[in-house]
Amino acid sequence: MINIATNQVISFILVFCRIGLAISLMPGIGDKITPAIVRLVFALVVSYYTFFTGDAFEANTQFNFDSSIYILIFEEIAIGICIGLTVKILMHALHIAGMIIANQISLSAAVMFDPTHGEQSSIIGNMLSIIALVLIFNYGFHIFFIESINFSYKSLPIGSFFQNKDDMMEMIIKIFIHSWNIAMRIASPFIVSGISIYIGIGVLARLMPQLQVFFLALPLQLLFGIFLISVVTTDLITSFIEEHWKIISDIFN
Repeated sequence: MINIATNQVISFILVFCRIGLAISLMPGIGDKITPAIVRLVFALVVSYYTFFTGDAFEANTQFNFDSSIYILIFEEIAIGICIGLTVKILMHALHIAGMIIANQISLSAAVMFDPTHGEQSSIIGNMLSIIALVLIFNYGFHIFFIESINFSYKSLPIGSFFQNKDDMMEMIIKIFIHSWNIAMRIASPFIVSGISIYIGIGVLARLMPQLQVFFLALPLQLLFGIFLISVVTTDLITSFIEEHWKIISDIFN
């Protein structure tokens, strides 16, 4: 009886290690602006639900605890970090896109403190991140992410990190590539418009050398950039959410 209770406690600790680390990197709930006690309670609730009603309970009851508990804890922490990083890296695509957009519309010097990451960021990147975060919770993507953590016990049972570490490192690299591609696709309309404006100003400078083109270029870039943001932001964020959903589905399902 005592042995069964000990196995149950160890099992819950291992589940909490994976889910706690994954949730600590989850957008919104895992951001620095969220109080630590809220993140802790939320991780405990999700761990309790996953342990008693999800796939983790079946995986734990079938697992042999002869291995060192410290190695198992390390493996679950590593798996939780890898799961959380997949979403965190994808969300950083918006910050990369925001910085590129800010450079193209002459707002690269306009930075502000980002409370979600605890660092300075472009105002465009902050705006895109806030809009995407609202849509993520509106579409129920946070629930899908929690379910994906539950599904991870089928493909990555407890104690399987070292057997799958190469695949997980390859997954992280692919996520980095996807994140960069998404950022470039989001910023592509602004890159094209910026290049077009530069070409037009260059031609104008050759035709009218006495004209101070830099005084003309700055307000033109700013006004056209703001107009472009108001036109394409909705479609860009929607496509980002759909791409985000598709990538996470392919990884965990």
